[in-house]
Amino acid sequence: MSLHVGALERERSPLSELDGSPASGGAARKSIVRQAFNPGSTWTASDEVEGEDSPSWHSLSYGTPAGQRDEIAAGREPLLGAAPSRRPLDGVVRFMQRACALAIMSVLLLIECVPFGLAFFPASWERFPVPRALGIQMFLLSSALAQAVFALSSKFEVGTGLMMCENIPFMTQIATDVRAQLAAQGREDEALPTVLAAYSLSTLLVGGSFLALGHMRLGAVIALIPPYIILGCIGGIGVFIVQTGLEISTGVPFNWQLDTLRTLCSAQTGALWLLPLGLSAALRLLSRLVRSPMLTPLFFVAIPLVAHAALRAAGRSLAEPRVRRWFFEEAPTPDWWLLWSVYRHGSIAWDVLPSQLGTFGALTAFSLIHVPINVPSLSMTTGTLADIDGELRAHGVANLLSGALGCLPNYVCYSNSALYYKCGGGGRGFSAALALVLGAAFVAGPTAIHVLPRCMAGTLLLHMGVELLREAIVQPFARLDRIEYTAVVLIAVVMTSAGMAQGLLVSGVLCLLTFVLQSSRVPVVCKVAHGASLRSSAWRNIAEIDVLAAHAQRLYLIGLQGALFFANFAQLSGAIDAAIAKSRAADAAAGAAPRGHDRRIFLVIDMSAVTTLDTAAAKALEKTCAELRELQLAHVALVLPTPPKGGCEPEHDPAYSHLFRAARACAAAADARVSASSSASARGAQPTAALPPALPAEWPMLHIAHTVDGAVAWCEEVMLGRTRARARADALGASAGGVLRGTSSANSLEAMLLAVAPSSATRGNDSPRLRDELLAWFAPRTVEEGTVLWREGERSEQALVLLDGVLEAVDEAGAAQRTDVSGCMLGEFGLITGEHRQNTLRALCGCSLYELTRERWVQMGDEAPRLAFVLACVALKYAGNRLHQVAFSALHSSSAVPV
Repeated sequence: MSLHVGALERERSPLSELDGSPASGGAARKSIVRQAFNPGSTWTASDEVEGEDSPSWHSLSYGTPAGQRDEIAAGREPLLGAAPSRRPLDGVVRFMQRACALAIMSVLLLIECVPFGLAFFPASWERFPVPRALGIQMFLLSSALAQAVFALSSKFEVGTGLMMCENIPFMTQIATDVRAQLAAQGREDEALPTVLAAYSLSTLLVGGSFLALGHMRLGAVIALIPPYIILGCIGGIGVFIVQTGLEISTGVPFNWQLDTLRTLCSAQTGALWLLPLGLSAALRLLSRLVRSPMLTPLFFVAIPLVAHAALRAAGRSLAEPRVRRWFFEEAPTPDWWLLWSVYRHGSIAWDVLPSQLGTFGALTAFSLIHVPINVPSLSMTTGTLADIDGELRAHGVANLLSGALGCLPNYVCYSNSALYYKCGGGGRGFSAALALVLGAAFVAGPTAIHVLPRCMAGTLLLHMGVELLREAIVQPFARLDRIEYTAVVLIAVVMTSAGMAQGLLVSGVLCLLTFVLQSSRVPVVCKVAHGASLRSSAWRNIAEIDVLAAHAQRLYLIGLQGALFFANFAQLSGAIDAAIAKSRAADAAAGAAPRGHDRRIFLVIDMSAVTTLDTAAAKALEKTCAELRELQLAHVALVLPTPPKGGCEPEHDPAYSHLFRAARACAAAADARVSASSSASARGAQPTAALPPALPAEWPMLHIAHTVDGAVAWCEEVMLGRTRARARADALGASAGGVLRGTSSANSLEAMLLAVAPSSATRGNDSPRLRDELLAWFAPRTVEEGTVLWREGERSEQALVLLDGVLEAVDEAGAAQRTDVSGCMLGEFGLITGEHRQNTLRALCGCSLYELTRERWVQMGDEAPRLAFVLACVALKYAGNRLHQVAFSALHSSSAVPV
């Protein structure tokens, strides 16, 4: 069989630093920041730029052609080393490849069990009651159980089970705390059984949580955890692994005291950790030069071989190096049932375990993030479609079984599984065989540990820890926001100094604090518009337009976006203060000194783009509106967000209900002022306050609208000083089209003619006469509900004047616009220009109309050119209004009439 290394693309896990494979040496782990939390991203060897950091493992293909990669993507077995067509020896070749992959993975797992198995119990526990190889047995049994469960139930035939190495800091903290509490009570003989019981309970809690998440199909819960929080946790784990590597390499318990640091820096002890540190640097350098996934496992296999070869060449035995702590101490081989023989009746201090509930919770929370990250990554690498929720359930079963047998949490290790796949591994039979190999190693016991050099375990741990620190602390410095990077460093520092549980607690607080700080920096005020550029869609005559232009400097629109909460509400307050100051400056520049009600400005606060409003911001907004009302500074029109489909209406939303109550109170106060003024007039008394006609007292100071157009129209009505009986909209909303009900006279044909007809056309004629002359060319028409008056694309054959009823215009995109204003003219532009219809017009109920046909229009031009000129002016007025609405579509809601 011919094997050669190819260049298959290697999909990368977005957070595969969490896979815990020390064999990957950390350099095998993909950069969190580079992937930006995107599990769909891919990476190939060509993506690595010479001189940049590159992972230590790369794709290994045993002659896999492109056609077979398609088979892999389809979920079929790859035929590595063979052509797409099957040959007689294909089965033998595949068996040999899988057997070789099984051997490689077995050696790799046996190497991993030594450093991590020895790290479960702190080195400061000097009088350890049983051989420390107990930790290695627990590692092997947990991994064997996980491998057996995944071989039977996982979708991945190459899934490799492993004890969760990332949880070692939590395990060490549990052991340290429990031993310290029992030693203070003189019950140190109960420490080990109690620690093992705590390990078992934490594993059962992890398994139950996995099972619950899978049952409730909550595999996407990882999306709720910000990536920088995970980065901080990884940084803390990296520091712990480096400390553990120093302890394993030197045999000296690590702490940050000056005496310990001096001991580590001594000549004899310093050489014990400088050697593995140099080997780790050499491995990193080699990983840049050698693009093979076999580099890392072969490198660690070579360390003990080279050490023994050097001793044999020097003619020395292991006794002296072991005394100098270059090799592990020779200890009796423990029985395979040692784990369960530790438990004795009454030996577990159950009263101490409740103090570890916080650590249990932190360990569980940190364990849950692995599966939703590693499973999609492994699915992309192997081309296997996997159900995250199903894998969660498999993890739950594996951990419950491990916890029931007194072992440690486990999971599918991404990097080990990827290596197994790239080496040609596969098949459930071989996966089950790997579980048997681990089980056999558990039964046989770690008999060879005393012949292994400490530098092998220390190199593995230091290499992994340094790589995790590089990718969690160093690389994100130039890629993360400064606030997020500060949170990463603080989490790592707290985990190192105070403990893992405290670090996770701080990470939750920093997550909220970071969100507040980042959100407060995002501008919540997205636009500020002046009254000179604001016009509603309501019809205005020339005199009214002049009044609005005179008050233009008093009308301001403040648009908001995103989340409005306590931290950024000051931006809205600043915008309101700036609008008031700008209005006062404009008055001063004009030489005016407004007093009383003339000092009021008009604020349209557009909240339609506000996604969330917290209670504090809602209270602050209510207080601001009350202050503006009490100081007679501003009329405020609020545009509230449109509720989503099936969502709660703003009036019933707790965040907005206070504003609605305030609006009702303003309307009630305005009604009371009107009643008091009417009673005083009836008694012949003078009103209590002489107000300018443009700003009557009966108008409320707070209004709630559904559209910006409706809010601007309300402000215009207040400026124009119309009577409330005719023009005031309900305080809780404007009409759906944005034009206030009660202003239909402004849209009536008579008022419209006076507004648009030139003086030369109407001189000597009163408006009723002009109206009658124009309407004489129209024919009355009555239509029933559902009648289609014209269709889109048809030739324009008539213009209509609506007397009563509701008409709806629908364009080709499905956008509908209703018109129910008496006196409104429709279709006149198409009739005059001859253009085809741009929408379909139908009656939503029985309607009374006036209709001008094309024949009558042509006849009007011949016989009554003055009236034709007036009608053309009406058409231009409508066209100008539509153009105005299009030009300011970002500020106004669409309310154009049909053309």
